[in-house]
Amino acid sequence: MTTRSRGTIGAQALVLASGLAAWSLLTWIYVRRATSARDLRSSSVSLELPARTQFLDRRLADQMRGRSVEFEVGRAVLTPAGRALLDELVPLILADSSARLDVNGHSDIRGSAVANLQLSDSRARAVVSYLVDHGIPASRLTPRGLGATQPMPGDTAADRQHNRYIEFRVRPGDT
Repeated sequence: MTTRSRGTIGAQALVLASGLAAWSLLTWIYVRRATSARDLRSSSVSLELPARTQFLDRRLADQMRGRSVEFEVGRAVLTPAGRALLDELVPLILADSSARLDVNGHSDIRGSAVANLQLSDSRARAVVSYLVDHGIPASRLTPRGLGATQPMPGDTAADRQHNRYIEFRVRPGDT
């Protein structure tokens, strides 16, 4: 039987703890890169919501995962693909008549901040208008243009495309 001194065991525990901390950091970095910021924001909000509204939040996140409401370039005009995605979301939103949605428009960092803010606001309003035209009460929807205030890092074409999106944030409604 081998005996070890307390110093050796303490040093081994420190090395093990350091290794676990490094692994946790690397795992967090990997997950952070693999998961978009909009998914992370959505999942953190859902913990504060009532169960029925959490269900809507998860369903919207699942439906939107890897997809985006598309617009014509530089305009607040929905493409056929953008309208098709919203058509899929309408029944989900209608199913929880008490939930309210913030419809947040985001843009990339190219161009002036004022123009990006206006475009993202116009796009959020276009989505709200489309949803209202399809039976969702306007009182449940709040459009907000955020411009490039919450960008993902990077300035490649793919990074910029990733930053141009509509985000749905579910809030509990009046009960």
